[in-house]
Amino acid sequence: MRPASRAFIIVAATITLCLIGSNQVRAETELGDFCWGFSDFGDVIRLTLLQADNAPDTFIAAHGRWQFPVAAPIYQLEVTGHVSLDNVAGGGNLALGITGSHMTTFFGNDQNCSLNASLNGVTLNGSYSVVCSPGPGIAPFTANFGTLVSIACPAGAAPPGRTGPGVGEAQRQVG
Repeated sequence: MRPASRAFIIVAATITLCLIGSNQVRAETELGDFCWGFSDFGDVIRLTLLQADNAPDTFIAAHGRWQFPVAAPIYQLEVTGHVSLDNVAGGGNLALGITGSHMTTFFGNDQNCSLNASLNGVTLNGSYSVVCSPGPGIAPFTANFGTLVSIACPAGAAPPGRTGPGVGEAQRQVG
């Protein structure tokens, strides 16, 4: 078989398989960018939320960035996670869970961090907990000092009015 004929057959088979399988693909709807600040810290979390079309529940995928947005950010975590109904807290609350990593000595030098929050379904404000995984034998970095607060997403890296230290600069809390 000549190379040109083989290439044509491969292309035709690929197109056919794509057309046959296309009815199995589910689309996603981008819900937009949502931002949160911390009541006691200057950090900002900016997430893009995506919901699968025809989803049977409120599971919403999230990805974005968490940073301490001073003029020259000192740390940044690329994060991914989800938002869904909070079946534990109930009452129409939403559970927000994100995980990210960084390459700095902040967060007690623990590079893998998770944030979990129970947010009011209307205001999108609520309590949170941050836990960062340490090396073996070391207590994890934790922070849960105040409230995660829904804010307008900033146009630039340093939103006005965000003051205070960074979450990653906080002292390690003990148990």
